[in-house]
Amino acid sequence: MNRSMEMRGTYFLTICFKALVLAGVILFGALISLSFSYNAIAANLSTNIQIRVTVYGEPECTLGGATTTSVDFGDIHQAKIDGAYGRSPINYNLICNGLYKNTLKMTLKWTDRQINGESSVTTNLPNLGIAIYRDGTRLSNGATFNFNYGSSPALYAVPVKPTGVNLTSGGDFTGNLTMVLDYQ
Repeated sequence: MNRSMEMRGTYFLTICFKALVLAGVILFGALISLSFSYNAIAANLSTNIQIRVTVYGEPECTLGGATTTSVDFGDIHQAKIDGAYGRSPINYNLICNGLYKNTLKMTLKWTDRQINGESSVTTNLPNLGIAIYRDGTRLSNGATFNFNYGSSPALYAVPVKPTGVNLTSGGDFTGNLTMVLDYQ
């Protein structure tokens, strides 16, 4: 940038000098003086900038060494399924290494089944879903929230079915929820 400014200044001086040759030596001396002033100002505009950057690698987070975790509801009686019965914690042990900051973002995703107008995890049994809660708040598919590492959100799973509907079959059931962690 400074070189182009100096070149412009020199070029400007050359043009002025050619245009003012007839004006005499006094004007020539003034232009030389102007040229020195211009170069001095241009020299003051240059500076050295030192940039230091620390690059941190991506942190590694696991669920206590596991890639999956299970919720065991035990025996569930379909007549008692009311959206609160069978509430069970989703136990996970989040372990992260190499975090630069403690701020994380969690996103929960699942194959959605609408039951009573609300989102639930689809299961292999017809008319049976699993509602997901963070503390006392029911979550929708794709729910995202920030939290600090060391205070992982309390998550709960609750079996749900449409109001007034009996399940046509019993037995073991499964559903899948994916937890995605992003660091901030």
